Formats: sequence, structure tokens, C-alpha cells
Amino acid sequence: EITKLVRKYDKSKTVRNLIIRHLKILNFLHEHGRKISTTPDCYYELTSSEVNDEILSILKKYLHSKEITEAEKSFLLIPLNINYSNRNTERINKRLMWIDELFAEIFSQVKENISLDIDYNRVFEQIKYHSIFMINRSATYMRNDDLFSREIVEKYPVAVDLAIMTVNLLESKLHIKISDKELGYLALYYQMEIEDEKRGNPQYHKVAIVGEVSKSIQNLIISRLNETFQGTTEADVFKSSESFKKSSERYLIVFSTLPLESKDVTTPIVRIQSIFKNDELVSKVTLSQVMAGISSQQVKFRIQRFEERISYLKAVENLIDTEILTGELLPEFKLDWKKREEKMSNVFQNGIAIPHMVDKSNHSRILLTVGILSKAVKYQGKEVRIIFLIGIPQNLNSKLSKILSRVYDLIFMISGYDEIYNNLLEYDMDLPLTQITEGI
Repeated sequence: EITKLVRKYDKSKTVRNLIIRHLKILNFLHEHGRKISTTPDCYYELTSSEVNDEILSILKKYLHSKEITEAEKSFLLIPLNINYSNRNTERINKRLMWIDELFAEIFSQVKENISLDIDYNRVFEQIKYHSIFMINRSATYMRNDDLFSREIVEKYPVAVDLAIMTVNLLESKLHIKISDKELGYLALYYQMEIEDEKRGNPQYHKVAIVGEVSKSIQNLIISRLNETFQGTTEADVFKSSESFKKSSERYLIVFSTLPLESKDVTTPIVRIQSIFKNDELVSKVTLSQVMAGISSQQVKFRIQRFEERISYLKAVENLIDTEILTGELLPEFKLDWKKREEKMSNVFQNGIAIPHMVDKSNHSRILLTVGILSKAVKYQGKEVRIIFLIGIPQNLNSKLSKILSRVYDLIFMISGYDEIYNNLLEYDMDLPLTQITEGI
């Protein structure tokens, strides 16, 4: 009877099972002389009075006690109010007015912490309905399914930082605990807006092609780069090394069939055959972009080796302390990192860790400090050998946002590419960063 009734309003078998479970819990409480007397402050009923009355009239038949409080009625109906479905428009609209005011405050504080070129009004349009149900879930201790948190954290770390800020502010304002499982969903909404912003501002990449290269191969190079970097690639073609050397242009990457020396150590020169090996192409272009960021002082880069055995947490503290002493970071960065480490792990696959926080020192650059451990150490059941400490500037403009994305791309490339990973472990401080892609 309950199944047939619930299906009229929600097809989910989970909702039916939860309603039956809540019915059993309430009976158990009544058997032991307990009553539910209060409803959580942030919980909001989205089902209409007519639906509530119809469902409660059936559920009461299976209750041991026919007298139930208003809070107990709400408790029985929670499963219908925690996941999006067609709901009473009047109640939804009323709740949206409250959500609108809430997120206006949230977003203003997020923008104070990190200045990123995204349209928060569009983010709100994407996030508003999800937020209504997320708050209901959190207020009633119901957890969402954790569908893709690991993938989101690994691929979209900037969006995850925005999601963490949003969750922290919501928890503070509403006095509720939001499950970590919600982070992946919020981050995905942020990432959608970041991607939209990128598409609205295409990035131009200038490359050089040197040697006797056919038109079809030239087009293939440009096509492959456009596929990989979703931008517009322009190519300058030089028939000889002499004509290439005369150019004053700064190129992202140089493709050549001839023996060639680069005029700029930040520009990789790759064999023309590499266009048929996409991983090689992507890794060298990504490295080139990061090196260009270092050269233009958009990235502050440093490597530190730990010869003595040291724990993961101590190593990160050491890296942060060094940056504080040199004036690159403020002491509060260390406190913020410790809070973040308690909330979620910064250790990822293949022996790398990426502790990253917003840097409030007003430096207009990305801090990238690499810690290399002499031997892998265990932390939370995972091995760590390389630590990438990242300070994200509070004022993250579009240029810094793009180079930050390239920094993360490079880190995850190092994680997934054994040759680059091993080259970094053997890094020679006296040689340019291009050494880490040698031999691939």
C-alpha cells in the first residue's frame, strides 16, 4: 500500500525504502516512550499540504501510536524532501527567495577570498535547486551518493577550492554539517562555469614549424593542438634553421625536422614525429606553458629535497615555514592548510601530494614549491614521495587562472607518466625544467 502511494509522487525505490525505515524508527521510539519534538532549523518542507495529508493518512495506519507531533510528521516525510523531483511550485519559489539571499552573501565572501573571472549569477542559476535539497539533506543528516568526488578532486582542484569555501561558509551561517560527499557536486557546478568562461575567452597559442614540412602535416599539427587545448593555434613556418633564428617571436613549442637549438630555454623543441604521439605532445606543450609562467614571474617555482626521513605533515610544514621566512606566504596559510588537511586528504595517486590553499599575501603570482622525499613515506594508507605545495593568489585573474590550470595539468601528468615522474626525482637544480621530459 505504501509503495503504491509513494509511486504517485516519487518513482525512486530509495524514497519508498526510506519512508518505511522512518516509519519503523518512529514505532521503535514510541515503544520506548520517546517523542520527537523539534524540527531542524534549516529543514524546509517542499511537498504540498495535500500530498503530506494523503501520505500521512496511510502511514498512520501502521503506527503503534495514533497521536504524533508535528515534528514526527515532518520526520516521516523527510525522504520526499531531500532529492530533486517535481515539487509544489509555490513552496519551491518561496524557498528560492531565501536561497537567493543566502548565496548573495556566500558568493560575496567567496569573491573576497579568491578573485576569479567567473559569473556568479550563472553559477547560482545552476546551483539554486541543488542547494535547496543539499541543505535539507544536511539538516536531517541524510547523505548524498558519492558518485565522483575523487575524479572531481583530481581533475578540477580550483573548482574544489571554491566548493570547499562555499561549504565552510554555509556551515558557519546555518550551523549545520555538510557531508564531504556534497563537495563533488558543488565543484562540478563551479567547473561548468569555469569551462564556460574559458570557451568565452579562447587562448591563442603560437607555434613554429621548422624544416621541409608538407602542408598536410602543418595542418595536422595545428589540428592536434586545437583538439588538445581547445583554443586557436597559429603556426609560423620556417624552411631553414637560419630563418627561424632571425625571428624574435616567443613560441609555445617548436616542431622541427632539423637539428635545432632554441633561443629561449623555456620553449621545447620536439621532433615532428611527436604529433603522432599525443601524450608526448601534450606533456611538452604543458611544460612549456608552465615554464613560460615561471619566466614571466607568474609562477614562483622552487624545489627542495629532503635527504633525511621525514613524515608527510612535517615535510609540508617545513616547505610552508621556508616560504613564510622568505616572505612568500603569511603565517595564516599554515593554519588554513592544517584545517583543510583535517577536512580532506591532499594525497593522490602514484605517490604525489598536492597541499594547496588560497595565499592571502597579495603576491600576484602562483606559488609552486616541490618537495622531493629521499624515500616514500606512508600517510593515511598512501605512499608519498613528491609534494607539490601550491599557493593560489587571492586575486586570481584570467591569466593566472589559465596558468594555474596548466600547473595542475603538469602535476597530474607527472603523476601518470613514469618517465617524467622519475626524471623529477633525479632533478638537477642546475639544468632547466625541460629535463623532466627528456627521453619521452
